[in-house]
Amino acid sequence: MNRILTLLSLLVLVACNSAPQTKKAGVCISFDDRSIAEWYQMSGLLDQYNAKVTFFITQFDSLTENEVVKLKQLQLNGHEIGSHGNRHAISENYIKEYGWNKYIDDEIIANKLAMQAKGFEPVSFAYPYGAKYWFTDYLISKYHPAIRSDLPVNAENDLTKIEGIFYKFDGDYEFYSMGFDSNYHLTHEMITKAMKRAKMNNEVLLLHGHVPDDGKAKKYEFSMELLEFILSEANRQGLVFYRFKDLVNSDQ
Repeated sequence: MNRILTLLSLLVLVACNSAPQTKKAGVCISFDDRSIAEWYQMSGLLDQYNAKVTFFITQFDSLTENEVVKLKQLQLNGHEIGSHGNRHAISENYIKEYGWNKYIDDEIIANKLAMQAKGFEPVSFAYPYGAKYWFTDYLISKYHPAIRSDLPVNAENDLTKIEGIFYKFDGDYEFYSMGFDSNYHLTHEMITKAMKRAKMNNEVLLLHGHVPDDGKAKKYEFSMELLEFILSEANRQGLVFYRFKDLVNSDQ
């Protein structure tokens, strides 16, 4: 009898130890295109808040060696380097003109091969312009398990009501993100409320930007002050910083 009880106790202990870790609420921040020098300059700010992010790179085969070196250093610092397409093409338009196979070859496979040739293995892909097509997620998932698009701000300017930008640890790796570039007009209050929802519901809030503001008022620029607020507010609320590959691996 004692041996049986001991065996049962060991089985319970093993089961408990092998149970998946509790998923923690967090924020997943990413940056698109190829503003590598600017991203590298802001990496000190990310380090200050111990924030790990994803950089989605487009037209990788035209990067300079210096840009590749900077990306490798960002990766060594714990950041993820993902793909943003070889031609930065709008999927629907490209597919209508050239077909599905050409889109996958020219946009998806070409950029992945260029990245692999320099020692990167991109897990995640972000659509240029957030432009999905009805069948593209399925096709791209053969090359990148994590796929990110984006959503616009709603009429209420209330991010908590935009379900798609909150990942629920449900194994759906077709992600949507909310931009924090100047054209999205996000406020501190909007971000704070969204993070509170993520924390309360044990979700991950997805946010993305392009290039730090250089004073030229470009459409796809974000304020460094706003980025620092996002980082500090996430820390204040005790949120975990996720990369996209972390979200894919969280359910493994």
